[in-house]
Order: sequence, then structure tokens, then C-alpha cells
Amino acid sequence: MKRREFIKTGTALGVAPAVGHKLIPDSLIAEEEADIAVATGPDYYQNTIQAVGLLGGIKKFVPEHSRVVLLPNPQSNNPGTYTKPEIVRAAIHLCKDAGAAEIACIGWLSKRYWRNTGIKKVLDEEGARLVIADDNDESLFKPLPVPKGILLKEARIIYAFFDYDIFINMNITKEHSGNNFSGAL
Repeated sequence: MKRREFIKTGTALGVAPAVGHKLIPDSLIAEEEADIAVATGPDYYQNTIQAVGLLGGIKKFVPEHSRVVLLPNPQSNNPGTYTKPEIVRAAIHLCKDAGAAEIACIGWLSKRYWRNTGIKKVLDEEGARLVIADDNDESLFKPLPVPKGILLKEARIIYAFFDYDIFINMNITKEHSGNNFSGAL
């Protein structure tokens, strides 16, 4: 698998939990629900819709009237380092289609990162909230133990996460200076 194909496949896998099936044709929906879905092609929005449909649709993950938090990766404006805005838009549309009461993105990076990647524009256009916690303000984070953690014994979780019912991780598969590997299951 070439790097470009790996990145495309990793992106599709990373957003697979965040899409639904009402918007895709029945011919693209598997007869059996999949555990992992991959959609390929140049249209990230449609790939997201298709992948979630293959998993059984967004309503399998997002109950009506739930409060949903999305966690796309806005870390940089370099290609291949952030979640595509079209994927975020598809996830928002799918959550709305499922009847979500509220959709937000939460993070600790400044609005500059969200603007530079185009994600902030999508959030504004789609009416989704952006909640940013100042990484230097410990009162905004809840420390939680990591059971059986070897290197990481405790994680700091932004308190605002606990205000939501459903959490959809949308980061992309990559290597970066903060971690040897970044991905989501």
C-alpha cells in the first residue's frame, strides 16, 4: 500500500463511526453490518456518508435528541495532518439527520488552528458549537486514571466532554512530533 492510499484509507477508517445511511443509495449498503468500513474516491463527504452507511447508519450510534461532540483533528494546515472539513460537514449532517439535539467540537487548540484548516468555517455554516478549553487552566480538566496504563497513568479530560451523550473521534492516522502514532478505534 502506498503512502497516499494509506492516508486515504486511514481517513476513511477514522471517520467511519461518524456517518450514516439515510443519504446513501440502498445499493451501497451491505446486507450484513460491518465492523470496519472503507470508502474510497475523491469526494470525502460522500466517502464519509458511504462508510457510515456500511456500518449500519448513523442512527446506530447517535440516538435521537442526543448531544454529540465531534473531535476532528485541527492541528495544522499542512495537507495530511488534519481532518478534512468535508468529513466534518458530513458528520454534522448525519448527526442532524439522526435527530441530534446539539452538535459541538471540543478541543484545547486555539481558534487559529480551527480557522486555518477550514473546520471553523464548516462549524459556523452548519450551526455546530466550538468549545475550546485553555490547556493552561487545570480547572477546565478532569484527571482520570488510566487502568493498566504503563506509560500513561492518568489522562486529563476536558470537563465539557461530560456534558455530551455521544463522542465521535475523527482524528486521522498519522505520525507527528507529539506521538509516535495518532489514530482512533
